[in-house]
Amino acid sequence: QTAAQAAEPGIAAEPVAEAFVKAANDVLTEVSADEKATKEYNKTQLEEQRQAVSAADQESVAMLQRGELSSSADNLMAAQALTYGTENIFAFSDRNRPAAKKEPVDIMALLARKANPELAAEEPEPQEETGSAALWKKLENMEEFVTEYGEITESSMESVEEATFSEADSSMDVKQMQLNHKQLTVAAALAKREEYYLPMYVGDRLTRVHLTLDRASQEKGTVTVGVNLSQEEHLQARLTLNNGTVHGMLFGEGKVEVMKLQQIADNFRKEAEGSWNVGNISTISSEKRMPELIKSGKHTPTESAELYRVAKVFLQAVVRQGESA
Repeated sequence: QTAAQAAEPGIAAEPVAEAFVKAANDVLTEVSADEKATKEYNKTQLEEQRQAVSAADQESVAMLQRGELSSSADNLMAAQALTYGTENIFAFSDRNRPAAKKEPVDIMALLARKANPELAAEEPEPQEETGSAALWKKLENMEEFVTEYGEITESSMESVEEATFSEADSSMDVKQMQLNHKQLTVAAALAKREEYYLPMYVGDRLTRVHLTLDRASQEKGTVTVGVNLSQEEHLQARLTLNNGTVHGMLFGEGKVEVMKLQQIADNFRKEAEGSWNVGNISTISSEKRMPELIKSGKHTPTESAELYRVAKVFLQAVVRQGESA
């Protein structure tokens, strides 16, 4: 397969997304009864796009280059939203998933507790994460994760398209759905080079994980993980697996506490030692958010399920720290 052939899916996806955005704008114009309001909305949109272009940082441009997408205003806005946001970009797809089946009520046990109040009530089992919020757990199996990520991204795009035409009640709704669709378009393009965006709960807080995998050589691979804990807290890790040994650097940026960072490092070491040798795991704090440690240029497919497992073990360490906080 030539490089040009490999790039075709990413290139073909963009006209489709552009056509969708144009169609949504056409619908918005048609349903708007007030011509003055429509002109004002278009003026606001244009100004926001100009601001997006002027404020676009190098990370956003680099992201679009990695996905072989143009640096249009819409794409730049989507790239920035992916970098700094915490909302679940797959939320529309999750809405359409069938509800999880509930366990049947044990009538006899219920009657026994009513007859004997002194009997200790059973602790309810914690609700298992489902849908896109559980995607990160699939990293244990590379093939399963890659397949499900692709499927949920595609179904999310379809769900957003349907919702734009059936549920949008205002120009603001259309605008948000367009941005969501464009974010999914960028995410789908980046997935071709093993770069993923995942929702993940840390305690009861929804965070966004930015995961990138790359192979430096036959023996060495790298996992880069960014976690948006909030607008003011960002966690970043660079983990290397080389001949069965894991090394890593953890960066706590913004208001991430040093103790929290060390607890995550300790959790990761403890979990990782069950599968690999663990070398130096260092922690570094920074008051400001640092540029993402992502390699640019040509991507070499990892073809390594072990690297995906390293990513899963690290995210598990982050979750466990959040549960104990």
